[in-house]
Amino acid sequence: MKRQADKDYVETLSVEDRKRYHRKIADIGVDPYSLSTKTLNSDSSALPPIQYYDVYHYLVLSRSFYTSEQFQAYKSLESYNQFVNGWVGEVCSSVFSDKVLILAKVKHSQSLSQKPLRPWVICEATGSILSAHCNCMAGLGEVCSHVGALLFYCEAAARLSASTTCTQQKAKWILQQ
Repeated sequence: MKRQADKDYVETLSVEDRKRYHRKIADIGVDPYSLSTKTLNSDSSALPPIQYYDVYHYLVLSRSFYTSEQFQAYKSLESYNQFVNGWVGEVCSSVFSDKVLILAKVKHSQSLSQKPLRPWVICEATGSILSAHCNCMAGLGEVCSHVGALLFYCEAAARLSASTTCTQQKAKWILQQ
């Protein structure tokens, strides 16, 4: 069940930020914060094949909507540590209009006792990242550490689902008769 605070999040934004938020979610036609996690897929194998290049391209090379300059958020690449330390949880996804929405809960980087933040990412089925958002103070910048941690989670999930162990493969030996 969604809390009222999540549903009303967009109303707390300034007029300009609200317009930008609505442009980002226009790709999927639904506000991610209005969705119940019970209606989304929590299977990590359903996540798109996001590669490290996709994460780097989005966090560093993509352009800011507000300044039209590259994000160059090299510091957000350090959010890999947040992922490794287990701060990313309740990751779920769904497909809307051939775009994939990925939501998660990520612990605060400065205050672990506060309720988790709710970053989301919209990407292509190929793994190319289109937009992202977080309800933290830096979330309007679209490349905060919480978004980065979620992206690294998705990248690791894609790597794991692409690799198979020897016990998952058919036997490679042939019995001779």
